[in-house]
Amino acid sequence: MTSKIPVLICIDVEPDVFFVPRQDPEPWKGYELTHAYIRSWRSALQQLTGDAVHVNWFLRMDPQVALAHGRASWAVDHYRELIQEAIDAGDELGAHVHTYRWCGDSGDWLDDHGHDDWVAECLATAAEAHRPASGRRAVRCASAITGAERRPSIGRKPWDSVSI
Repeated sequence: MTSKIPVLICIDVEPDVFFVPRQDPEPWKGYELTHAYIRSWRSALQQLTGDAVHVNWFLRMDPQVALAHGRASWAVDHYRELIQEAIDAGDELGAHVHTYRWCGDSGDWLDDHGHDDWVAECLATAAEAHRPASGRRAVRCASAITGAERRPSIGRKPWDSVSI
C-alpha cells in the first residue's frame, strides 16, 4: 500500500515588480502566466493521482496596490474570470500583504514594517478589500512582515490564520 503525502501549494498573486509605478501600472503578467501553467499542471496531476488538486492563491490587497491601481481589490476586479476559475476548482483565496508606504519627499516606496500602526493599517486594508471583491471572507493571510508574529499590538485579527 502506498501512503499519500499531502502537499500544500501557495501562490502569491502580486505585481511583477516591488516598486510599482504610480502612473500607468502594468498588469500582473507573472500571475497571468502562473494561472495558465497551474491550469494545465492541475489537470495533469489530477490524472496522475486520481485526486482533486487545490491551490491557495494569496492576492495582494494592500495600500500600495490601492494607490497604484486605484483600489486594493484591483487584482480580483481585473482578473475576475481567473479568480472565478480558481474558486470553481475548489481553490482557497487569501490575502497577501506588503507594507510599502509611498514617500512623497523621495518619490519612491519604503518597505515600512517598523511601525505597528502602519502594519495594522496594511492588514486591515487587505481584510476590508477581500470580502466585497471576492464574495468570501479572507481567513488566511500570507505576509512578509518581519517580526509581526512577535507584536501583540498587531495580533492575528482580522485573520483566522496568518502565515509570516
